[in-house]
Amino acid sequence: MFSDDALAVLDAMPHDASATFAYHHFAGGFYWSDEFPDTTSPDWNVVSHDDVYRYLIRIRRCITFDDADLTSLPLWRQVVHFAPNWPGLRADRREGAIVKRLRAAERLAEKCLDELDAELSGRDGDL
Repeated sequence: MFSDDALAVLDAMPHDASATFAYHHFAGGFYWSDEFPDTTSPDWNVVSHDDVYRYLIRIRRCITFDDADLTSLPLWRQVVHFAPNWPGLRADRREGAIVKRLRAAERLAEKCLDELDAELSGRDGDL
């Protein structure tokens, strides 16, 4: 779960209509440039503690694909309740056109991992 300080940081993140997004390989979902503080900011250390933010990205991915029951996701409920202004809660980040883009990103990530696995398997232990 997020600390009170982390929730305050998330709640204060301003929505940016021109925010860009990228695929987070460890979390398996998209994150937008306006959702978290810059990694050089002291606020980043508050939000990134224990990598909880990765779980939040993953939960949103599950919600996007209707793989999750919101009532069973305490971290998501915590953010909805205590950081309702967090840009990551916006519906357009889990519905509509983003669904197709996320599916495509997942396919590409899987393909890359398969290629890496094949390459590493062919090295006969030469890591």
